[in-house]
Amino acid sequence: MPWKPARFLIVKKKIKVIIANLISLFLLLAFSIGCYIYVFRHGRLFAQPGRDSALQFMYFIPFIQKAFLAGQPFWSWSYGLGGDVFGQFSYYYTTSPFFYLMLLVRALGIGSWTLGDTLHWKLFFSIFKQFLAMSLMYSLLKYEGKKTYTSLIGALVYGGSLCFMWFALMFDFMTDAYIWLPLTILGFRRHQKTGKWLLFVVSAAFTAANSFYFGFVSYVFYTIFILVSVKASGQTAKEKITAYLHNVLKYAAFDLMALALAAVAFVPSVLAFLNTDRFSTIVKMPLLYDSRFFLQLPERLFSYTDLLGFPIIALLILFLPWKQLSSITRQKTILAGLFTLLYLTPYTGSVFNGLSYTVPRWLYLFIFAVAYALPDWLEENDRQKRFGLYCFAVMALFIGYSYYTKGVRASDFIIINNSLTTLIRRVVLVLNVVSLLLLALRKYLKRRSAIIVLNYALVLCIMSGLLINNNVYLYTLKPFMTSSVLQTSGLDNKEEQQIFRQITPSRNEFYRSVFRNSSIVQMNSAMNYGFYGASAYSSMIDGNLHRWLRVDHNILVPGVSPSYYDNFDDRQFLQAAFAVKYVVTPKTSPISPYGFKLISETAHYLIYENQHDLGLDLWYNSTTDRQTYANLNVAQRDALLLQTAVVDHKIAGLTNYQPRNITTELSLNWAQMKTENAEFKGGILKAGKNAYLYLPIVNRPKPANGEILFKMTIKPRQGQTVILNINGKSTRKMYESYPYTYPLSDYVFRLDGNTNLLKINISAGEYKISNVHAWFNSYQHYQSLINDRNRYNLQSLYVNGGQVRGLITNREKGIVALNIPFDKGWSATVDGQKQPLIKVNGVFSGLVLKPGIHNIALSYLTPGLVPGAGISVLTLVMIIALSIRTRKRRTPLDLPAIYDL
Repeated sequence: MPWKPARFLIVKKKIKVIIANLISLFLLLAFSIGCYIYVFRHGRLFAQPGRDSALQFMYFIPFIQKAFLAGQPFWSWSYGLGGDVFGQFSYYYTTSPFFYLMLLVRALGIGSWTLGDTLHWKLFFSIFKQFLAMSLMYSLLKYEGKKTYTSLIGALVYGGSLCFMWFALMFDFMTDAYIWLPLTILGFRRHQKTGKWLLFVVSAAFTAANSFYFGFVSYVFYTIFILVSVKASGQTAKEKITAYLHNVLKYAAFDLMALALAAVAFVPSVLAFLNTDRFSTIVKMPLLYDSRFFLQLPERLFSYTDLLGFPIIALLILFLPWKQLSSITRQKTILAGLFTLLYLTPYTGSVFNGLSYTVPRWLYLFIFAVAYALPDWLEENDRQKRFGLYCFAVMALFIGYSYYTKGVRASDFIIINNSLTTLIRRVVLVLNVVSLLLLALRKYLKRRSAIIVLNYALVLCIMSGLLINNNVYLYTLKPFMTSSVLQTSGLDNKEEQQIFRQITPSRNEFYRSVFRNSSIVQMNSAMNYGFYGASAYSSMIDGNLHRWLRVDHNILVPGVSPSYYDNFDDRQFLQAAFAVKYVVTPKTSPISPYGFKLISETAHYLIYENQHDLGLDLWYNSTTDRQTYANLNVAQRDALLLQTAVVDHKIAGLTNYQPRNITTELSLNWAQMKTENAEFKGGILKAGKNAYLYLPIVNRPKPANGEILFKMTIKPRQGQTVILNINGKSTRKMYESYPYTYPLSDYVFRLDGNTNLLKINISAGEYKISNVHAWFNSYQHYQSLINDRNRYNLQSLYVNGGQVRGLITNREKGIVALNIPFDKGWSATVDGQKQPLIKVNGVFSGLVLKPGIHNIALSYLTPGLVPGAGISVLTLVMIIALSIRTRKRRTPLDLPAIYDL
């Protein structure tokens, strides 16, 4: 029968296609692994000590995993002073499907909770996501009918870009954006071809849900892509415009549907972001980069010196006649050209960063646009035979010129050493020249077998060049994290683990511990060790808490930048109010905190216990208003924490408090001030190298049973970096235009009560000095204040993440202020009846209680999660209903059935 051979040929052809695609995927997988040869060869862990990959993200993954697997995905006490897990970490991981895939691995008992094991998993997932991104790009190009070799090149250029490697090492959660971009465009093309829209909506929903930041960035790209790619059918201009607008609005509706579907993740993420204490640093930007940027374009675009690393064959487009290009190739070329222009101005990075300072995180869009168009350019050249030896000669001259003028254009720098750097450059040079030669030879070859060999030789050239670029770039980033580094303070140090295993609260108690570790940059160590800490470093810290610590009480930190806080600078009233029971300090910097007793010591640490800790609750029977609080200085505000409740509105039945005489203003003897390498006159300080001011304190109480808070306002007249050290305590504020400089010019230092002389060391420069004060906070009434706040305490206490319960018996009306940072996600019941929480002292959560015996229960749920989930569920129901309706109507170009993905 004649149909059998025909059917056999069809099956045989399909088998060949499957084998070709499997080989392609294998090459992409091998390439993904090869991009990390440097890491494997040198036995490094995939993180950089001292950078955010180690200071933040390395801690976050096991911390969130533990919270989720413990059934507490919404609140944790090991995150700073207590914080939202799902909402405040949604920018990073909690809305990422890949995080949940890693969580599944851990739930199955594979791997451990150590930071080192986490870094191994991060490397594995980076390889997996790079392979997945390239596979999706390959699938998109094959769906559009591109040849296998051109699809491979497009996929390699996309996933093999240096931007992906930068993301993978520095900000691993950002690599997720690489996945959804080609998948969404594939959904767009599928809708154009078949009318089936579900893949487009679902992938766009994942884009928005996975990360609200990159959701915004990618949605801008989707908008531009749709405007460029939508067809305008019709006979007249009016018909074409109408059809074009109709199609654009249709895709806008799809995008809105995708946002609604993603609301369960998108809404809590946006609310958490809006509640942070982030700000837009005013940075003066030119319209274009300076001349040096443009002189270095050959290296920025085509080598490992920037985040792009395009193969030189991308310049093929310069040799293709515009009029002879197909319509879709023109669309892709316009898209790539547009993003090339956007690359040439720093304003683009600002726009994609929410009109803030410019960052290169958007460059994956530029890389996609070029990688997406490159296969079309190659196939147009196959069809037109435009790129021959003459074009090759022109390009070879360009490469030679770029190579030999690096130094002149300030692009010549040593990577490893002179000889090895030269070798790497020459290898890359040869690969570029060979790839262009292979491209030129296509014009003269006729035999199909020779063309196939040439095609895959071109693929291997590009693959080799990208592999070299990535590994050289990894060397420049220097991921020098090792197992021995992880044993340093604040990481996976065994001695510290043992200490905090003994002083982490059980579920029927509450207290915090201050860890004054020798490595002050490890502010997230509580996440790893599990204790209830007092420091945190995260871009999504609750804004109210952050402002209270950094502005209202101006607690000293090592650097004046946003998104972190670091203990309480040993300020006694603050430590007491926040239930600090233990202080762990290195033996190299011993302290003797008031009211604390040395209870044990280890090889490197001293452990002190507070003999008068407050625990979870503080009882107040009086109030004062916010305006009174606002008029106090920082020392008075500290003392007021243990005296009365600062509330927004007067509460009937509670007296108005008159503060005790705890804070005394000290006099500074300016007449006796001495300077060294500095000149101070009329409030202007001119400081040279190693400049010192020696300022005596006059009326210090004797004996000095208390602490001194010294405050001064310092504004650099040229906006330069300020490095300040007072009596051995240091802080740094970067120059004013630095994007991560916090807008604060007041500095407060806690000093010992016996301090007689202020030794002020400041970096060289000219400064305006004002508002210089020293206050003495007496400990005379400290014990009685502690007793007053402990008058009524919660009994039968239960604290487990976002669940808090207790029983209190109070014989008077008052406010029980809980050591819970005020957050709208908390809800409370008193004796089974819902009761609103009030903000106490600007930071605590409080309840007004009548006399009696009360059962108190609090629970936490991430703000926005419930309404977001409701929107997502309603949207899903609508999508299912539309799909069922469409299936019944069977209209091929209308809305499809849900299973027709």
